Amino acid sequence: MELLIRRYYKVVFGLVYRKTGDYHTACDLTQEVFVKVAQSIGQYQTTGSFKSWIVAITYHHCTDFYRSAQYRRRQNETEFNAEIADEASNIYRLLERKDERTRVRSALMQLPDFQRDTIILSYYEGMKMREIAHVMNCSEATVKSRLHQGLNKLRKFLLGGEMHAESGNHS
Repeated sequence: MELLIRRYYKVVFGLVYRKTGDYHTACDLTQEVFVKVAQSIGQYQTTGSFKSWIVAITYHHCTDFYRSAQYRRRQNETEFNAEIADEASNIYRLLERKDERTRVRSALMQLPDFQRDTIILSYYEGMKMREIAHVMNCSEATVKSRLHQGLNKLRKFLLGGEMHAESGNHS
């Protein structure tokens, strides 16, 4: 288990953090994902990649979290946490990059969940369309459509257009 955590912690935490936007929630959910992995390791089928399997568990755990009473309680208690700053010698560039990441994260959080998740799995996790379709239980054509629409909305928002998309849970 220690080897799995060392190897996949960044993948799981990164996915959860990008989905939730909250550092402390991401820490908690990441621990819960690894508990689920330990409990269901016997169900892993060697037909797919292990990374895809663990990403699927992570994705579904986050979806379950958003449906939970715990999520609704946290919504009332928490504020969006700033991302932990990278270590860099040039403070100006650091602040500039942080501002860019904050803008992208803010724009991502405004997308419907199904588009945001598709973008995260594709660009941040480097998954192929086929793998994303498997994780999200939809067709590759649906993944491509969600990716295209999500990127268009993201582009409009980042180029200055207002975006008033729902950020509710869409499956």
